[in-house]
Amino acid sequence: MRAFDVIVAGGGPAGCVLAARLSEDPDTSVCLIEAGPDYGPRADGRWPPELVDPSGIPDSHDWRDDGASLPWARVLGGCSAHNACAVTRGAAADYDAWMDYGGSGWGWAALEPCFERARGAIGAVVRPGPDVGSWHAAVVAAAVETGLPELPDLDAGEEGAGIAATNVVEGARNNAAFAYLDAARGRSNLTVIGDTFVDRVLLDGGRATGVAVRGGEAGRVDAGRVILAAGSYGSPAILLRSGIGPEDELRAHGIEPLHVLAGVGVGLADHCRAGIGFGLRDEAAAALTAESGERATVAQCIVKRATPHADGPWDMHVLAIVPPDRATARLTAGLVMPRSRGRVGLRSPDPERLPRVEHGFLTDAGGHDLEALADGIEYLRALGRTGALSALVTSEIDPGADTNAADHARATATTYYHPTGTCRLGRADDPYAVVDARAAVHGLESLYVGDASIVPEPVRAGTHLTALAVAERVAELR
Repeated sequence: MRAFDVIVAGGGPAGCVLAARLSEDPDTSVCLIEAGPDYGPRADGRWPPELVDPSGIPDSHDWRDDGASLPWARVLGGCSAHNACAVTRGAAADYDAWMDYGGSGWGWAALEPCFERARGAIGAVVRPGPDVGSWHAAVVAAAVETGLPELPDLDAGEEGAGIAATNVVEGARNNAAFAYLDAARGRSNLTVIGDTFVDRVLLDGGRATGVAVRGGEAGRVDAGRVILAAGSYGSPAILLRSGIGPEDELRAHGIEPLHVLAGVGVGLADHCRAGIGFGLRDEAAAALTAESGERATVAQCIVKRATPHADGPWDMHVLAIVPPDRATARLTAGLVMPRSRGRVGLRSPDPERLPRVEHGFLTDAGGHDLEALADGIEYLRALGRTGALSALVTSEIDPGADTNAADHARATATTYYHPTGTCRLGRADDPYAVVDARAAVHGLESLYVGDASIVPEPVRAGTHLTALAVAERVAELR
């Protein structure tokens, strides 16, 4: 049995932040436990090339189970080790809205310094000019033709198009393990354990006293505090295996309810997306082929646009994508303010099994999400008709210009890889709140959640930077 002051369960982006920040206090011993491998500092050269190369989105470390998989990285650094490297944040109002849930100290004024620290740590900067691929540059120009402004800084609180900042440093994807842990690994008070599953939180009279683990390490690890940072899929799954959550979900898996919290796993909010593909003119395909291997990242430009259904400055992202064959090009519409909600549950009490994820895309009662995503698809088609893009493309080949946009949205809507809300923040009298304004689990002592699962409402951005900022804030509060 090993004992620490703090256990951080989960070595994804948030876990790396928490372990690094909390271990800055030499009197606090911190143990970071990750289910996937720890390849050590970047300088050791042991990281698989596909996790360092920012020009692709690898799936080599996705969680897999009986032929199923989730786009959820099982490796130190988590999803920051296989994402598209685009670094964005939502509107200030998105974060101010958290205070409506009782999140005192979680508005934009409190979070802005956390965002700035996170951006600095991962080296997020805009790389315009010759580093921008021709398809991405043309999409920005096309968006301007439709009446949107070109934004030199996509963090501006308005709709428009521009080149995204990226967490690429010296040609490598600067994942959270590199950005936060490499400088902390020499601390005697920090222990990093890889290839080890956190099975459940150990409770004694309503107090968390440690975790039960399996894998490379087995048995139990004790601590004065436990902070879950396994993400919007993993953190609720750990709570459920611990007997913490909705009673019906627990009993369905033969788990004795130790602390009933109806909100665990409920309220999954994930951005959804759908896209179209264009055939390329010969000269455009040749230009994209010539650029192959020279462009640093997959997602270079982002268009932020308000659909007619938006409640706020924008509710849609457009991404420009060039598949590896360079024979086609794609545009994807991502709905970043969805009203539909899903849930995360268990498929088995076994920590090595994937959780049950029900996204619930396009299921909101009013049909808002379907209408907004269909409008986004029509906007992609409008981009294809602009002078900037019609000079490069022949026709829409997927699904075809005659396909109804709503039908295409229904058939193809899928994840934009930004799940939040499954352990959401809220007041004690909120029946679906899981943590309070200190990120402490309601009704229990010494147990916290410090990742994107506590985000109570979607944000108008990819969630990598928000997850880092949440963890920076939780570290301050601890």
